[in-house]
Amino acid sequence: MNIGDRFKTNYETPARHLLTRRTPVIVRVDGRAFHSFTKRHFGKPFDGKFVDAMIIAASALAGEMQGFKLGYVQSDEASFVLTDYDDLQTQPWFGYIKSKVESIASAKMTFAFARCMRLANINEEALFDARAFNVPEAEVVNYFVWRARDWYRNSVSMYAGAYFSHKDLHKKTIDDMHEMLHGIGRNWTIDLMPEEKNGTFIIGKELIAHSDVPPTFAAINQLWEMVQPCKTVTSPSTTNEAGVIDASELNGGADGSKSGCPGNGIKPPSNEIKP
Repeated sequence: MNIGDRFKTNYETPARHLLTRRTPVIVRVDGRAFHSFTKRHFGKPFDGKFVDAMIIAASALAGEMQGFKLGYVQSDEASFVLTDYDDLQTQPWFGYIKSKVESIASAKMTFAFARCMRLANINEEALFDARAFNVPEAEVVNYFVWRARDWYRNSVSMYAGAYFSHKDLHKKTIDDMHEMLHGIGRNWTIDLMPEEKNGTFIIGKELIAHSDVPPTFAAINQLWEMVQPCKTVTSPSTTNEAGVIDASELNGGADGSKSGCPGNGIKPPSNEIKP
């Protein structure tokens, strides 16, 4: 065994962690020390240049991710769900090697965000870290509900913080903050832009951005149903003589629709979605 094989076999390969195949993967990137970075360069409580830069950078990263289905951007973080089971030939992004998924995600997000900052004449270094982990398919929507509700609380708190002191807001609930804002003629619901209230979802390979999705299970589940892979079910109509599932049969018609397999065509959320 030569020295290269020895290091790869004895040290590098045993330390390699793989994410689980055929199970959704969540990748979340977070800005490092962005509290001070945004304080130096952007307005409060929200700054459109920063919000746009995060959406653009997250969309650039999503476009590089094999198996990307749905993303969500809020504040200085972005989350993405990837799958590798569209059909039996679908391959995972970078083999689902955890360290590689995380390092490429953080590097791409950092690079794309830096380009936006240069266009805004901001040359200070801004870095993102990343984490990747599996979740059961039944928990994908709940994950995004968690992040969206987190942003709802932060958004209300940030808006209230623009008009009231930290002391005034100490131990106040979100409902209390709404009432305090109403008392001075401010209304979080109508004063803010949709992306400032809801964050922004990035949908499917078309990378369609929507900022009008409330943080409810029903609303987010509607997005997930648009993009989730077809369920692979072995049946006489989808199995060839060798017993191998025929992916073309599963894909169904022109819009990818088939009984038990929602179409993959991306459409805007229904106007019937309510908070």
